[in-house]
Amino acid sequence: MKATLYSHTRPLGTIDMKIIDESMGVVGGILTPNKDYFSLQPIFRRCLGTQNNEIENLKLNIQLENGCFLQPLGGFSILDLRETPNVISVEIPGSNYFNIFGKGEPTTFVEEPWAPLTIDAKLEFEKELNKEINLFREKKQFSNHPFAQNQFYAMARHTPDDDALFYAVSNTECQFAVIHLTWTGTPEKDPTFPTSQFYKSFDDFKKSWEE
Repeated sequence: MKATLYSHTRPLGTIDMKIIDESMGVVGGILTPNKDYFSLQPIFRRCLGTQNNEIENLKLNIQLENGCFLQPLGGFSILDLRETPNVISVEIPGSNYFNIFGKGEPTTFVEEPWAPLTIDAKLEFEKELNKEINLFREKKQFSNHPFAQNQFYAMARHTPDDDALFYAVSNTECQFAVIHLTWTGTPEKDPTFPTSQFYKSFDDFKKSWEE
C-alpha cells in the first residue's frame, strides 16, 4: 500500500510500503521524493538513518493511503546515501502496523462513525491532548496516572463528537485509547479528565464500538 511521508504538514514523497521484518515489527520501502524532500536531504544524509535531535525536529509522520498513521518505536529510519542517490530507504521499526493489520495487507482502517485524520488534524489533536494532560506528567503525585505513563499519537476521530482514537506507547499492556478532548487549551486539574477508555488491542477497540 502507498504511504505519504510528512515533515510537519508538508508532504515529502510517497512510499510503496512493505513488510520488511515481521519479527522486529519493521515495515518500510523506497521513497519517491518530491521537490520539498530535497530541501531537507542534507539532514537525512548527515543522520545516516539514525534518530537524533535534527530528525526529531522534522516532526516526521507516515500515513497509509487508507488513512492510518504508522508510528515507530524509537523513531523513523531514513537512509539516503550519496553512493546510492536513487534509493532512499525508509523503515519503521517497531511499527504499530502489526497491532492494527496483523500479517496481512492493510485494508480498511476505521469505519463510520469513525474517520481517519488529516495530517493537520493529527497534529492538532496531539497538541491539544498534550496541553490537557501536561499537569499529570509534571506532578509526582500523578506518576501512576495512565496519562503520565503513555506517549499518545492521534489516529482517528469519532465524527459525532470530540472523541479521538490514540495509539498509546508505554510499558503497559494497553495499546490504544479513546479520549474525549475538552478543547480548553489548558491543563486539566481533575485526574478524571479528559475522560478516556483504554484498550489492550485494536480488535478490542473495534469490538467495543460494534456492540
